[in-house]
Amino acid sequence: MSSLPPIPPAAAPFPLSGPASVRDEREILDFLRPQARDFGGNLALEADLWALFAVRSDDANGHALVRDLLLKVDFTYQVGEAEGDPWTLYYVDTANRARAVFWLDDVQQTLRGHYRSATPAQQALIKELALSASPHRIARTLADLHAAGGLAPAPIRDPGTVRGLLDRLHAQEPLYFSAMQLLLEHHLIDLLVLYQKLVDEDIRLGNEIMQGSISQDPFLQSRQTSAAIIRRHLLRYKIINPLDQLKNATVSNPYVAFTETRFAGDEVIIHVDGIDKTKSREDFVHTIRVLRKNMYRGERIENMNTQTPWVTEVTAQPLRFIKQQMEARKDMASLDWLYMLERAVDPDGRVEDEGSVP
Repeated sequence: MSSLPPIPPAAAPFPLSGPASVRDEREILDFLRPQARDFGGNLALEADLWALFAVRSDDANGHALVRDLLLKVDFTYQVGEAEGDPWTLYYVDTANRARAVFWLDDVQQTLRGHYRSATPAQQALIKELALSASPHRIARTLADLHAAGGLAPAPIRDPGTVRGLLDRLHAQEPLYFSAMQLLLEHHLIDLLVLYQKLVDEDIRLGNEIMQGSISQDPFLQSRQTSAAIIRRHLLRYKIINPLDQLKNATVSNPYVAFTETRFAGDEVIIHVDGIDKTKSREDFVHTIRVLRKNMYRGERIENMNTQTPWVTEVTAQPLRFIKQQMEARKDMASLDWLYMLERAVDPDGRVEDEGSVP
């Protein structure tokens, strides 16, 4: 490879809003799939340099597509020619690699209508929660980001991270209880992972704090208040059984219980026009992702109906059902509700929809 020019200082970041492109989404996804597999910021070129894209030098359309995609990225990249090969390389240095890898995955997830993940910067904030002396401030920052649409639903999904957050509760720090309260109030922790990592000892801790005598210290009073609110959320999401006051053994997925999703074998039961109907998990998840993808584009859920051009015979009834649910749960953000429904119907992410993005 020829000598590569130096990488300039990092570019100014831009809001996480998905790719702004008028190109056909299938064309972009078909282009990105092999690029992410073979390059995607994971192919080392030289020390400290990583290939993000490789495009034949005479492929004008490919270069135009890459330039469109990279128009507003929040990382710095550079372009160089491969020595002895008719390829042009778009590459990043190690300092920009994590943001570039995340961005490439996020573009694909957005175009497919999948739920998104926290950015590298947001992931760093999440990791600080278990150790920070001011966890309530970090939790407030994350909550505000989520409320403003800048943070994906339930971004805390790593089982080890969730268990670490639960472990710190046992130190009984008032500020940390306040932080955990914020995380649950804003659906920042994946409830299925929380259910799986929660043990009865965690629940007994909350019970003991609530049952203790009311402290005269306002700081300690706040811990009791937060413990009560945390418990209320765990009851609301069916994670605690109100009868025996322990982890709810009658459910395996709190999202199923909370959304009251019903199944008939491997099919989802939806109630439309006064009668129960069944839809395959694949069709139901496909509808969720189409809805989410169009919300990423800026469409409002209120304006989506069976007359919307992208609605098909497959998605029409699930769309009506989901909108009915959202009307009944206006206390939930639309993207949060779609996340909950998808995790209820497809908890392991087994539904594949390659080639089916309308």
